[in-house]
Amino acid sequence: MKNRIKETIRVTCLFLKQPNWLSVFCLSLLWAVGAFLLYGNYLNADLEGYFHVFFSPNAISLVHAIVYYLSFGLPVVFTIACLQHVLCEEFYYTRTRNRSSVAWAKILTVAGCNGASVCTMVVALSVLHCWKFRDSGIFPEFLFVLRKFAILLVPRIVLSLFFLLTDLMRWNLFLEFSVMTAMIVGGVFSPVGQAFLGNEPRIRIFGLIVIFVIMIFCIDTKRDISLEEGRKKNDK
Repeated sequence: MKNRIKETIRVTCLFLKQPNWLSVFCLSLLWAVGAFLLYGNYLNADLEGYFHVFFSPNAISLVHAIVYYLSFGLPVVFTIACLQHVLCEEFYYTRTRNRSSVAWAKILTVAGCNGASVCTMVVALSVLHCWKFRDSGIFPEFLFVLRKFAILLVPRIVLSLFFLLTDLMRWNLFLEFSVMTAMIVGGVFSPVGQAFLGNEPRIRIFGLIVIFVIMIFCIDTKRDISLEEGRKKNDK
């Protein structure tokens, strides 16, 4: 068990070298600054209401719908970019004793990309809130900020795990991403979509995480890693 954990950590560290972390932090920061410039003048000094405006699925306008969508879309884009890495898979599978270590490493990498993006958004908006309202009370509200981070992170991890699962099934990720874009942007203009997107993480969402993780392991265990496919990837 101890060796498996060490192996998973080792492979995860290799996977974590794949994402362009500068892009992850810079684009997430750019989203926060852009959203603040668009809506900062309409906000009061209440931190909870402040976050509600930026992450509310109740569309004020098409621009607001796009801003809200990007808070979902950016972490998923980083996930897809990581999944599109060209290094052949057998490089990892032939260097591990337990095949499940690679699957765990992929899941942890996806969670890391999402966590880094969401954390950057939340921290940047909190700092901008302090700067705009000269509010030094942000530190006593640390628990609220932490809770908000968790609320925003969970559904984005669910979505990224779905993309990871469908990538293992060789589905078209870009087609899925286009459909997801239409569903989220369209959802913020309908009462049903607003209610669904606005719900905080509940048991059913955590249940989806468990289901997706189990399916990822089941599919990954039965997958045939093609050496010929790996050679083609390495030739690119």
